[in-house]
Amino acid sequence: MRLAILSIGMAEKNDSVCNDVAHHYRVLSSRNTNDGTVRLFAGSYDPSAFPDLPVENASAFEKWLTEEPETVVLFHYCDSRSPFDDFLREKCQRVIIRWYNATPPWFTFGVQNQNAHHALLGYENIIQFINRTHVSFWANSAFTRDQLVALGAAPERCHIVFPASRYLTLPVASGQNMADQKRHDKDTVDLLFVSDVVAHKGHLNAIAVAERAQEIIGRKVRLHIVGKGLDEPSAFSARLRLAIEDARADIIVHGPVSDDALVHLYQTADIFVCVSEHEGFGLPVFEAMRYQLPVIAWAATAFRELLAAHPFAFPNFDLDLFAAAIGALETPSVRNRLLEIQYAVLQTYSSDILKDQILTALAAQESRWGQPVPDDLSRPAIRYLPRAANAIDVARSSLYERYRHGFDANLTFDSHMNVTSLHDLRMFKDYLTQGRELVRVLTVPAHEPSVTFRPEEFSMCKGVYTRLPEEKAKPPAPIAVEADHLIFGPYAQMPPGQYRATLHATIKILSEKDVPFEIDVNSDGQQVASRIVTLPPGEHTDHAPIPFTLVGDAPRVEIRLRAVDAFEGNVIFSGITLAQTEGSGNAIVTTPSSGAHRWLTRLPAFGPLAQLSSKRQAKSLFRKGDAARDSGAWAEAARFYDMGLHLEPDRYAYIMQAAQMHEEAGNLEAARTLYSRALSLLPNDADLCLRIGHFYKRSGDAIMARQFYLKALSVYGSVATDAGAELLALPPL
Repeated sequence: MRLAILSIGMAEKNDSVCNDVAHHYRVLSSRNTNDGTVRLFAGSYDPSAFPDLPVENASAFEKWLTEEPETVVLFHYCDSRSPFDDFLREKCQRVIIRWYNATPPWFTFGVQNQNAHHALLGYENIIQFINRTHVSFWANSAFTRDQLVALGAAPERCHIVFPASRYLTLPVASGQNMADQKRHDKDTVDLLFVSDVVAHKGHLNAIAVAERAQEIIGRKVRLHIVGKGLDEPSAFSARLRLAIEDARADIIVHGPVSDDALVHLYQTADIFVCVSEHEGFGLPVFEAMRYQLPVIAWAATAFRELLAAHPFAFPNFDLDLFAAAIGALETPSVRNRLLEIQYAVLQTYSSDILKDQILTALAAQESRWGQPVPDDLSRPAIRYLPRAANAIDVARSSLYERYRHGFDANLTFDSHMNVTSLHDLRMFKDYLTQGRELVRVLTVPAHEPSVTFRPEEFSMCKGVYTRLPEEKAKPPAPIAVEADHLIFGPYAQMPPGQYRATLHATIKILSEKDVPFEIDVNSDGQQVASRIVTLPPGEHTDHAPIPFTLVGDAPRVEIRLRAVDAFEGNVIFSGITLAQTEGSGNAIVTTPSSGAHRWLTRLPAFGPLAQLSSKRQAKSLFRKGDAARDSGAWAEAARFYDMGLHLEPDRYAYIMQAAQMHEEAGNLEAARTLYSRALSLLPNDADLCLRIGHFYKRSGDAIMARQFYLKALSVYGSVATDAGAELLALPPL
């Protein structure tokens, strides 16, 4: 078997995905077989990160797969889109997606919008891979496999292969932890928390646990936080910095650290805490146990199964329970017993187990004997009925060969864990609240409707600081700003139309040379406008708007500011305003995008919920049009009908109402367009032809009026009689 291991990047030595890729290559390339070749490819590569690996570039990958299309591709993937997606779906014959799960977007909407956008794209991308029957999946845990099945993948296509830790080959620590050796000298409990700053990882939860533990056990508690991202200018990082500043327990932020420094923290901390809300696997927990550090964890998502035998991995989030567990570990016998149990848990995660999982999953590419049994057929209730289970399995296997999708693509169904979370309630409450507000918003007359997105709607890089126009604070110190995208967002869905974007920012340049900046607008991944401006040294606050056009059904917009060259200085960012200069007639009031407003602009419209929302909005607008018509306000009625027809364009009765209102208001060209639109829906309707004949007669076009009156004569009854009378009344040609 020829095998191509493919990664988006192999440039970070400490990155968990890169280490997993490296482990797979080392295991698979070391097999004593003569039946194929294993090669490793990456979109980007830093030789200093993995000097022992023969990494090839993307061009070499595409060349090899074009020449040898039967080669099995093992693609390591997390979220968003990748440059390899279309090639894997269209050009390759056997593909394995090694999926690390994707954080659901509800965790990061509004606080880390780029993460939310990438997650949403990632789920959509995985579904597209599921729809290709030559693709199978390696999940990093049973939880991730369940996520794939919930998205529509047949269980037979999903194999579990645990991720590899870079500490996996090290021996399990024996003897006492360094913290134990100095315990009699300590008056402080040191908690260790390891994770980059992402909203779902539980940093705020860990601070709350530390504070509650300090209250309960009566000793000083110190929380050590390791990981990058705290200094980022995202809304969540800002919120976390404020929480650290206000915390009642001591918080020590280490940031990103070296391997040696991390090992030292594992060895000197008293307890490792993990209160993450979403984990595909959770490597730091196993690394902590390997260094004999007691672990207290919230056993959600993947941990529910991986830590099922761990007594201090609690399925429910309970601050008092976590804090009490910290207090219980002050008792030496409790601590020692927990370490014994953790040693047993570690036996479920070893290099031998990973090797066996890898080889078994790969063998399934050649033989169906290695396919996993669906969970529904392995339950004791049916396992003890072997003949029934076998009959179902045989029938299902036959169906699987014919219908490898394993599900009906027209169905939308929930996963087996149908628990409603606080995130669900917050999201949909905000969505429905603004659904009601949107009807009001759309009816507010405005010459150029606009919306201002505040800084927290965007992702920002080092060198960008946020300040709203009403805020007054000490200006930040200038720093070395890299040549890179500095601001990007808001990933909002907007009505189609013509817009202009205005950047509200103060750009301070202390460098001696002029600095070029690019501001561009992208819609659903395609650039629709771009402008480069070169700024001299100094402060710059006035930025010319950039015009652009959005097309399609609720296009998603991204606006980016990029420093083309590095410079000394900073950017103080206050937001971006989008003004609609010409469009569908849907007005958007100028208002800060916060609270419920922010959430709806983030939320894409899905399925029946979106259709129901549009219908309700259209119905309200049509009623307003009827009221304006009944009061004789023809132009106002026409405007409301037009807005409703933008949401429901095929409502024939309201097309006719809008046409008549425009006709009464003297907008003959608009009326003509609407009558033509109605005619395209009912081309042979005699009543419509008679009505259009009247329109042309009234507008002075006797030739066109005669044409439609003659068409109305093609039927019997009163319509033909009326048409004949109108023809006789027309002047001769």
